[in-house]
Amino acid sequence: MDDPATSAKNPHEIALLGRVRAYLEASGITPSAFGKLVCGDPKLVSDIEKGREIRLATATRIEIELRVGWSRLADIVDQHRTASRTVSAVA
Repeated sequence: MDDPATSAKNPHEIALLGRVRAYLEASGITPSAFGKLVCGDPKLVSDIEKGREIRLATATRIEIELRVGWSRLADIVDQHRTASRTVSAVA
């Protein structure tokens, strides 16, 4: 069976879809929740996987959300590390 990511026609869309999938895996966000967050379309990710061409404005919104989302994840990791060090220092 073909990888759904390769159904996208444009190489930029294929690369963008790869970044979206990596973010979804790391964050635990579902594809439909990501699509709703980005542009109010829960089918966004699955439609891109099926070859839907996306407008530049939509691609830009996806890129922005990925940057913000990765930054949030990094902040969470940093907070966890800080909390772990504090607990270790107290113990």
